[in-house]
Amino acid sequence: MTDEPLPLRVPEPEEILLGVVHQTPEQVANEEKVQAENREIRRLFLVKLLQDEPFRQWLRAKLEAWNTFGNPFGASPTGFPDPMATQFALGMKAAGWNLWEEFDEASPELASLMRREALKPLG
Repeated sequence: MTDEPLPLRVPEPEEILLGVVHQTPEQVANEEKVQAENREIRRLFLVKLLQDEPFRQWLRAKLEAWNTFGNPFGASPTGFPDPMATQFALGMKAAGWNLWEEFDEASPELASLMRREALKPLG
């Protein structure tokens, strides 16, 4: 007796009743190819956006407004630490990081350029 787990597969008559259709290896390969093509199209689109300086300025303003690169710890109006304010700030920071990572993975050079542009004054 081997320790290999049995494959989870519905018996044949039940597959017919449930309408289960298994993909062929060719269909799986085609689906993976389409997904790879879609990822490349998205990457090229994000790179095109980052090549536009006004878009980089807009994106930087959004990331700064969400405090993406700042301190996430919040305080109440009285100045004492407030866990709810911290949780809200962490959520905003997470949203900003999610957006930032999309662009940073698509084009690290242009994302880095955007951060360097933040160091020089506008206008």
